[in-house]
Amino acid sequence: MKLFLLSLLCLGSLTTASRYVAYIDDLTGWWDTSILEAMGVPGYTKKPHPYNVLILSFYLSNGNAADALTDKKNIYIVFFFFNYYLFDNNNRQNFNTDTQKKICNCSNPTADSFRQGLLNIYHSHGIKLLMSCFGSTDFPTSSVNAHTLGNNIATYVKTYKLDGVDIDWEDSSTFESGTGLGENWLTNLTSSIRSGLPSSDGYIITHAPQAPYFANKANYAKGAYLTVHKNVGSSINWYNLQFYNQ
Repeated sequence: MKLFLLSLLCLGSLTTASRYVAYIDDLTGWWDTSILEAMGVPGYTKKPHPYNVLILSFYLSNGNAADALTDKKNIYIVFFFFNYYLFDNNNRQNFNTDTQKKICNCSNPTADSFRQGLLNIYHSHGIKLLMSCFGSTDFPTSSVNAHTLGNNIATYVKTYKLDGVDIDWEDSSTFESGTGLGENWLTNLTSSIRSGLPSSDGYIITHAPQAPYFANKANYAKGAYLTVHKNVGSSINWYNLQFYNQ
């Protein structure tokens, strides 16, 4: 599970603009201003930050978010953002009404207007907001239909008016099997997501492969991400490549 800034690899059809990407997973804080600061919302951070792409982690293949109900010091960002509640094991707590009104710039805030207000603030500062799927604990390749899941992901993004999706797929064994299962599944998933989130509408699709997936290694007989890129690279805006200090 990634909790750090990733280097970017730009290939093929990708734009040349620099992308400064940060992933947001757990938030430590309680007050409205602390949560908004941790989310990198312009106007609430102690100083301007350089990130122009923020990615909310993680959407899982079962349609839920990981660790959505945590203790109150670790508020899970995906469910916080999508439901505009703060979660812990015992209760929910809305944002302060004044904060809601300020964010949505309206007198009668709703969950939708609050979310839209946050997006408007991000967008006015040139920041794109995406959600990341799967991570290191979710392995749907052998059990979930890629086309169905891709359609569900696209619907989720559109429902909550996000700018796109990041695929953090780490099911290495299906690359190592040499059957092409992982390559075909990722190809179908990406195609289905792009069908639902067309680039002509401005939607972004990124992938976050581990660096070895791009290596021409004997244990990746079907090519791993080299094959994925060959098949659907034109549907991927850029790669958030995972490097580890080992």
